[in-house]
Amino acid sequence: MENSKFLDISEESCPYTIVKVKVAIAEMESGEKMDILMQEGVPCRNIPKVIEFDGHSVIEMKNNGNGTFTLRMQKAEI
Repeated sequence: MENSKFLDISEESCPYTIVKVKVAIAEMESGEKMDILMQEGVPCRNIPKVIEFDGHSVIEMKNNGNGTFTLRMQKAEI
């Protein structure tokens, strides 16, 4: 698997999940990828929308089978 950043927001609640994701993306280079670990439910609905609204790409969303999901995203090319 290629190198990518990793962000664990599985213990956070809204709005901190969104804030932490936005801060992490701001620190990334264009084209860089990041895996985000989150709880099922609200974060799984909101985080992909925020990422795509800001112009970045959601590559995949994987159910880890333990109440968490891992989302892989890529920062937009500038």
